[in-house]
Amino acid sequence: MKIKAAIGAIALTTSVSVSAAVVPFDTTVVRTLISENYGECMFQPGTAPSSKGLACRDQWITADCAGSLGGSKSLGKTKFDSILLSELTGGTVRVRVDDSKKINGFCFLEQVQTVPSE
Repeated sequence: MKIKAAIGAIALTTSVSVSAAVVPFDTTVVRTLISENYGECMFQPGTAPSSKGLACRDQWITADCAGSLGGSKSLGKTKFDSILLSELTGGTVRVRVDDSKKINGFCFLEQVQTVPSE
């Protein structure tokens, strides 16, 4: 009986839990993509989301211009406009990426803000 209790206690303390994360990080924009797939608009950041501990497919992030994840289409398009501006100017953006919301395995861009050049 004590052995079963000990094994149960060990199992509880060594179990691995996977939890979703929302992680902010600064990055440049390498490429952008507009397509009927992947929420209609996505970008490839200079910093891979997986390097920040996010469970995202590949290196692309969706801004969800289609509104597939519950947000408005206009908000997704506005976020993507900021991404395009950063790509065109070579600037940096601060993004918040959510790996609990995905389209075809690609993580969701929750927030974007421009970072002033120094």
